[in-house]
Amino acid sequence: PDAGKLTFYARYNIPVDGSPSGVYISGESSFIVRPFGFDVAVAGNPKAEKASGNKFIAAGEAFTVTLTAKQWQAADDINNDGIPDNGADLSNNDNVTNFSGESAVLTHSLVRPIGGNLGTLSNGNFDNFVTPSQSKSMTWNEVGIIRLDANLTDNDYLGAGDVQGNLPFVGRFTPAHYKQTVEEHGVLIGECGTWAYTGQKDAATQLSGAITYSQQPELIITAYASNGSDITKNFTLGSTAEDNFNKLSVAGVVLA
Repeated sequence: PDAGKLTFYARYNIPVDGSPSGVYISGESSFIVRPFGFDVAVAGNPKAEKASGNKFIAAGEAFTVTLTAKQWQAADDINNDGIPDNGADLSNNDNVTNFSGESAVLTHSLVRPIGGNLGTLSNGNFDNFVTPSQSKSMTWNEVGIIRLDANLTDNDYLGAGDVQGNLPFVGRFTPAHYKQTVEEHGVLIGECGTWAYTGQKDAATQLSGAITYSQQPELIITAYASNGSDITKNFTLGSTAEDNFNKLSVAGVVLA
């Protein structure tokens, strides 16, 4: 039920005329038992699978990831290859208490929007386990949903192969805030061309002033991660409902 390098010893007291002779045949054999896999847990993760899923946190905000070395369960290894199945939940497997001295790395891939920007995942190295579990505070600087995969840094546990784990859905990540810039200041015109009388109304309706725009002003609204410098490109990249992470409607923009 644990991990490590084991050595079995055996000896046999050779009998002579039915009595132990005190002369022995002995032997030994060593083998490795590795952890089945890593449970990859993200605190507070709603595990959204598409853009309409529940919100997690803003791009660039910190979240906690915990890797825990776990024992095997048949339900998590349907094909019986000794590797956790895709999406297998190892949280209820027993811990491998002897797991120590190893290091792991956590990598990410983009689930949605399909074809979007991968972004940057911080702090993915889990160095020198001294217990079965290790937690790290991490960030991702984009909008969308990602997958996390864990492996040993050297892909080898005492010569017995890699220890792997996966979490197929982490997110939905949102922009942290917006910034607006003036793209076009616009051009003003009066009812009489370059001028208008004080208090003069629009001639057609008499409902508004006589000074209007001949060229409308334009704003650019840009979504950012929490560090204020990384633009969340995935916010506007989605081409389908499942990939459309842009939740800012025209009605949500108020110009005073």
